[in-house]
Amino acid sequence: MSVPAVILMTMATGLPDELRELAHAQSGALTRGQALGGGLTRPTIRFQLEQGRWQRLQTGVYALYSGPPTRLTV
Repeated sequence: MSVPAVILMTMATGLPDELRELAHAQSGALTRGQALGGGLTRPTIRFQLEQGRWQRLQTGVYALYSGPPTRLTV
């Protein structure tokens, strides 16, 4: 089961299109390197995590939604 597109679109609001598409292709996950390479800043990533919009799956890997991660995301 993958993350429904509507959840990704809601949680990924404000992401550049390229990163949103990449996260969708990766079942809602991005690496820190992908996020930074796609134009996000360290403070933006930190803010998303602190606000609970994103969650850390492991060091440098984030799910761009709240709630339980799916098997595909993990």
